[in-house]
Amino acid sequence: MGLLLALIFDFVERSGIQVSAMTAGALMGVFVLILTVIAWGLRAVIRSSNQTAAQLEARRWLSEREAGISSEDRRWRTLAIRWASWIPTLTVLLVFLFLPEAWGVVSHLLKPRAGELNEFQISIPITWTITYNFADTVTGSSYATGLAGRGIALEPRRYIRADLPLSSWTVGTERYSQWSEPDSAWWTPPGDQVIATHVVGTGNARLVCMEYRPTFWKQLHIPDDPQSARITCRGQSRLYAKFAGERFDVPAFYDMLDNISYSSDVPPLGPPFRR
Repeated sequence: MGLLLALIFDFVERSGIQVSAMTAGALMGVFVLILTVIAWGLRAVIRSSNQTAAQLEARRWLSEREAGISSEDRRWRTLAIRWASWIPTLTVLLVFLFLPEAWGVVSHLLKPRAGELNEFQISIPITWTITYNFADTVTGSSYATGLAGRGIALEPRRYIRADLPLSSWTVGTERYSQWSEPDSAWWTPPGDQVIATHVVGTGNARLVCMEYRPTFWKQLHIPDDPQSARITCRGQSRLYAKFAGERFDVPAFYDMLDNISYSSDVPPLGPPFRR
C-alpha cells in the first residue's frame, strides 16, 4: 500500500497537478475506503471458497476411500493438480510482463511471409510486431512495417510514467516506375539535420542510413533526446528503410538491414496481395 501511495503521489508531482491539503485528505479517505471495501470483499470470497473447497475435498476423500486409492497415489495426484493449476496464471503473468514481445511472436505466426519483399528477403526479429505488409509484383512496390518494444518487466519506470518504450520501423521497395524517374520522390534530410551516417548490407541490398534531427523539433523548441533516434535509409536499388523510436532498438534495426538478401527470382506477375 505504501508503494502504491508513493507511485500515486509521484505521478501527481510529475504531472504538475496542484492539489490542496483538504483535497489530498479527502482523496486519501476515499482511497482508504475503497481499499477497505476491496479487502472485505476478498475476505468474503476467500471464506466462501474455502468452505466450498472443504466440502469438495470431503466428497473426494470418501469416493477415493471407497475406490481403494492409496495415500501415495492421492499425494502425487494432488501435487500434479497444484502444479497444473499454476500454468494458466504463469502464462498470463508472462504475457502481461512481456506484452510487446509476445505480440511480436504472435504476429510472426499470423504473417509468416511478411519478410518476402519484391526481389529481397528480410529477417524480422521474432519479438518485433508486424502490423502490416504488402506486395505488388506488377508495380514492384512492397513493404513490411511494424513496432518494436519492451515489456513492463524490462522498463517498469517507463510504464509508470506512461512513456511506452516503442519504436516504429518500415522496410520496403519502391515502384519500378518511381525508381526509373530522374528525380525520385524519396525524401532525404538536409545536411544540417544529419547527425550520423551508417552503411549496412552489400551489393543490391546496400543501404546508406542517415540519423537526423527533424526541423520541426527546432521550431517547437523540442530538446534533443539522447534515448531516441530517427533514421532514414536508401541505397542504389529500390530498397529503402525507416526507423523512429528508442535508441536501444537501433542495433537490432541495423542488424536486420545488414542481413537483407537479394534474389533475382522475381515472383510471377499478378495483382497486389498481402503475405
